[in-house]
Amino acid sequence: MLKHIVMWRLKPQALGHSKEKNLAEMRVRLSMLPDLIPEIREFVFGTNVVDDPFAMDCVLVSSFDDEAALAVYQAHPEHIKVKAFIGEVCEQRAVVDAVV
Repeated sequence: MLKHIVMWRLKPQALGHSKEKNLAEMRVRLSMLPDLIPEIREFVFGTNVVDDPFAMDCVLVSSFDDEAALAVYQAHPEHIKVKAFIGEVCEQRAVVDAVV
């Protein structure tokens, strides 16, 4: 099993919307992917609740059978659309792909 964990810090304003509005839109767009990409085994999105200068704004924890399944997900056209939106609204990203 492969865990794909991504954390983002959003821009205060992007695409004419506030951080909160873009965060809500990220949640909506990401939540559609498990129904469209069968390689996804687990897909959990969460938002930060702790006021800490080192904290990111949100996290996605997802699971895949293996690296090949993750590659299919990453190349999927719907994922690419969501990734483009996220790229516009985020200022920082961190990722870990871990075998568990």
